[in-house]
Amino acid sequence: MSSSDSGNHDYLFQIEHAFQKKTAQNQILSVKLGNYRSIIQNTLLIDFITSDFANEAFGDSAIIDQLFDCGVEKELYTVYVDTSCSIEQLPERHAQDYFKKVFSGKSCCIVLELKPDYIVLLINYVGNDQKKTDIMQKLLNTYYEETGCPSVISHSSSSPLDIPALYNEVMQAGLLMCQSSATTTAPISLAAVSNQYFYPQQQLEQLNKALYKRNFAEANLLISDLFDSINSLSLNISKMPLFFIHCVLIDMLVNISDILNKTSVKYDTYAQLVTETLYFIRSYPYTEKKEKIQTNFFRLIKIYEQKTSNNILVPAQIIQEINENALDSNFSIAFLADQYHTSISYMSNLIKNELGQSFSDYRWTLRLNRAKQLLTLVQLPVIFPIFCWRSSNRLSEHF
Repeated sequence: MSSSDSGNHDYLFQIEHAFQKKTAQNQILSVKLGNYRSIIQNTLLIDFITSDFANEAFGDSAIIDQLFDCGVEKELYTVYVDTSCSIEQLPERHAQDYFKKVFSGKSCCIVLELKPDYIVLLINYVGNDQKKTDIMQKLLNTYYEETGCPSVISHSSSSPLDIPALYNEVMQAGLLMCQSSATTTAPISLAAVSNQYFYPQQQLEQLNKALYKRNFAEANLLISDLFDSINSLSLNISKMPLFFIHCVLIDMLVNISDILNKTSVKYDTYAQLVTETLYFIRSYPYTEKKEKIQTNFFRLIKIYEQKTSNNILVPAQIIQEINENALDSNFSIAFLADQYHTSISYMSNLIKNELGQSFSDYRWTLRLNRAKQLLTLVQLPVIFPIFCWRSSNRLSEHF
């Protein structure tokens, strides 16, 4: 290998090493943000359950950790039991004790609400049983036969963020059951039960896409819609809507922070705003700081827009530029990122999302296709200078 070819190889290696290092750093920070989100949502659920009078003795945080454990097969249910119809005087936690005896291992049963006439339970059903809902229904039928207490069961979910939706289902269905004087377990009818607490995962994903594409008008509209929903729920003073609201706000804040991290926006320009917003979310009732929280979210979007306003990323334009410059030995992902004032990681993700392959793979594909075309027209040694290759070794590596 000539000294010139060796120098080119060293240069390409340094660029690749810098790219991999930067990508790894961004990935580490993204993982940390994801872990941080989980920790905060975990503590929010702990705050809710341990602050409820029905769980004064509740102190096992490992139970909450199990709710967030994605590595096990589980389904979450809420159950409303009408205790006013019992055939004999029962302990107020009799229904909870019943499920604790039935389930073993990692499954658990937590009281969400305890009133003189009813109890609402959260059941984390862990295991490989394929028909968990049918099993739950049979258990409730058995409980009715033994105690005379009718009940309703929610749909299931594997995510603890859906607990407010599951709770809302059984509360409404429980009220309908009591009004109809039902004497057996009753399935929930979606036609009869409305639910404002379904976690807005689709809206959050749409917000991410809008921010990723720097469509700020759409992003602001989606944030406004999310806050409209949150504000309507905040009128309900019970703890369950507050848990739901705080989880959605944390998701929004972490997602926006993650997007900002992957761009050229310096952390110092938005760090204080993110910290202040998080403090308001975690330390105050939402209704007390909602105007400030909303303002801060829109300020974060404005910072993002201002810092990137001179260079709106148009994927088609970037792909065209790659197509036109693929043969240039100095053309790189670092060059593209610098030209569009964004990070290497952000540019790399954008290209991969658009093309389904990495920048380097796509670039080599273009160059090899061009080399194949030239091979039908000229002799092999003529091609080497075009691609800045000094011998056939470099070409052979990629064919």
